[in-house]
Amino acid sequence: MSSMCKKNGAPYVKYYDSADTIEMFEPVRCWLNKNTKKYPQGEPPSTKYLASVCCQLLQFQEEAFGKDMKSSALTKLPIKCFNDFSPGGGMCHILGSLLKYKTDQGLRRFDFINCSRMDRNVEIMMMLEKVLVQNRFLQRPVVFLDTRIDSKTSHKLTEIVKEHQGTLTSDLSTATHVVHPDPDNMDFGSWFTPIKRRDKQFLVHFWGFPDSYDTWIPALECPTEKVYEPYQPHDVYHVATKWLIDLNIYNEWMNELDYQVTASGEWMHPSVAMRRVVFASTRITSLKAKSKTFPRWFTNSGSKHCDVTRKGITLG
Repeated sequence: MSSMCKKNGAPYVKYYDSADTIEMFEPVRCWLNKNTKKYPQGEPPSTKYLASVCCQLLQFQEEAFGKDMKSSALTKLPIKCFNDFSPGGGMCHILGSLLKYKTDQGLRRFDFINCSRMDRNVEIMMMLEKVLVQNRFLQRPVVFLDTRIDSKTSHKLTEIVKEHQGTLTSDLSTATHVVHPDPDNMDFGSWFTPIKRRDKQFLVHFWGFPDSYDTWIPALECPTEKVYEPYQPHDVYHVATKWLIDLNIYNEWMNELDYQVTASGEWMHPSVAMRRVVFASTRITSLKAKSKTFPRWFTNSGSKHCDVTRKGITLG
């Protein structure tokens, strides 16, 4: 099996059915027991129930607001909020708000599958978006457009930012994101970063795809045993124009480091961006057979130049 990014942002059902994932909801369950009102059925929800609701919610989000939808009522909620299981974290507020809504509306259960419940479910998603914004788990970008961007493109980017409820600013000092023209040498190829391991599989992030498209691949297809921690948020991101163009395609705010450029607008190669990645354009097994040195992994190489070829990676 070749290492391929999955085709959409839908969740892995088996992942949410697994005992390891269900156990991750224990801090959330404890937080809910301490911080939410009584439940309509008189008993607090189990971790298995919470995991199931989370999976259904993510599935609905993709079907209602994903890439294939021509128009969308809101931008997809960031997947990082659904991966935050810390007490008082994103998952706590999402599920706490859902349970409160269920109690207030007198619902027996959630139904994210029935098409006749579409309006109610969209209302739920909008409510969750508001909750995440109020608790600062969702902070919309304040965007400054580089004056070197041509007027036609600038107008298009302006519309994209407004449609997705970002803020445009003409004051560079207030911007959280500075958008530059796309560099000529910008090419994602098939770069990916391993971000989690479970048993004999790795969860990897493919550059140029939303975080919801992160894909589980067999460990044999990942040429490293290492897993890399999520990057720390920046005060200001310098990104290429494609960051906004892809937002409009996937209806999801994209991972900034995939599109990161220098303050002068030059694309930051993986080694410079301090992201450890592997080039996976074809079957890893066949590449290993052809080259004893492939694949080579980036380390903290400072400002070394990176030459990406179809055969592998060369640091010079």
